[in-house]
Amino acid sequence: MRFKNKKASFDIIKETILHIFLIGLIFAIFLLGISLQTSSYNTKQQVLEKQTALMIDSGFPGNEIIIQKKNRNGYISDLKLEDNKIFIFLENQKQLKGHAYFSEYVVKLEEQPDYYIIKIE
Repeated sequence: MRFKNKKASFDIIKETILHIFLIGLIFAIFLLGISLQTSSYNTKQQVLEKQTALMIDSGFPGNEIIIQKKNRNGYISDLKLEDNKIFIFLENQKQLKGHAYFSEYVVKLEEQPDYYIIKIE
């Protein structure tokens, strides 16, 4: 495609480069937002609560779930079982909603120096 007006062809190239730059900038901001969200302690806390609740739901009497205080998601400063909900606190984070578990068995919690034991009876 030939343009008779060189200024028009230069404007099209300039607009194309600007659009590519803006699309790249928006994509970079999007990726930055996702990476910050997935690496935040709140997200890790929610994932740990949900995984632990699913383990409790699938457990039978006599099962024990051992959760190390120091793990790849961070240091668990506290773990609570209240009203059929599990609350996990990573590195003194504030309490979120917790995650409900639906076990028909009695669930008890024991704390040891390096780990927690969730017993299903």
